[in-house]
Amino acid sequence: MTNYLDLSRYRGDDLGDAKLADDYFNKQETSNDSRLELQACFEYPASSWFQQNFAQVIGYNTFSFDPRRRLCKPSSLKTSLLQTTFLASFSSDGLWVSKSGSILELGTRLGMNLSKSHLVWSITKSFTGVLILIAESKGFLRRTDLVSSHVTDLSKTVFGDASIQHLLDMSCAATDVSETYERARYHRACGFAPPRPQEAIGMRAFLLEHRKRHGEHGEKFRYYSPNFEVLNWVLECAAGQTFQSLLIDWIWEPLELSSDFSLRLDPMKIGAASGGLACSPADLLVFGRMLATAQGLEKIGVK
Repeated sequence: MTNYLDLSRYRGDDLGDAKLADDYFNKQETSNDSRLELQACFEYPASSWFQQNFAQVIGYNTFSFDPRRRLCKPSSLKTSLLQTTFLASFSSDGLWVSKSGSILELGTRLGMNLSKSHLVWSITKSFTGVLILIAESKGFLRRTDLVSSHVTDLSKTVFGDASIQHLLDMSCAATDVSETYERARYHRACGFAPPRPQEAIGMRAFLLEHRKRHGEHGEKFRYYSPNFEVLNWVLECAAGQTFQSLLIDWIWEPLELSSDFSLRLDPMKIGAASGGLACSPADLLVFGRMLATAQGLEKIGVK
């Protein structure tokens, strides 16, 4: 079995739209490679299937919790126009609104529901950022610390003399313009596609390749997802736990989140801290409400 994406056996209703799905796969079958790999993640309609059925792809680990904590069903507002027009036009699978502790369901599609895990992609960065705040409150690090003070392996890279705050602010000088890294190389490092011959395997090997500096740290905003993989490395060294165990011990358990979560692991079993998380809308609403209102920060130990 492979650790890479292979959705070639899925067709039709598995993707929620038989005609679109068949057209998609027929197009892909003209390729020399039967694996859909990255296209299966990011192109509609395959993306709709993948974002709810990621657990069938090797490389995602699921962490289970007490089923007695499952939430009740939300209030439902039947809005066919929203479901058929708004959600479909944005290829979205559901929309919920939380207010004063109540959850209103405005629409769902393709079998999505409040307690079903769904990939949240770069929202993972918000969880990583909160873990940094918790680690600082617990005395494991300071945001002014240099990366190399926690991860000596990165001392000779562009990340070494960047501060943790530079990474959080996306102002590290690891790239010249936002998201100009070789996207395919980054995805291979995450394990979404097989490495090329002679290519180092895993996210951290990819981070060690960053030797060239583009200006100065703090000089300007540069959105660069690998910054948060560096933060994960810092977290694991400072706290002495894996990223997934920190999510459990510092966020899921204190907030009593109700559903399982899953995390993409790279070929070296390192959690993807920039975009590898999948969780339920119910738990995402609790987490988001805490950030929006600052209520519940004491539960996770943020001062």
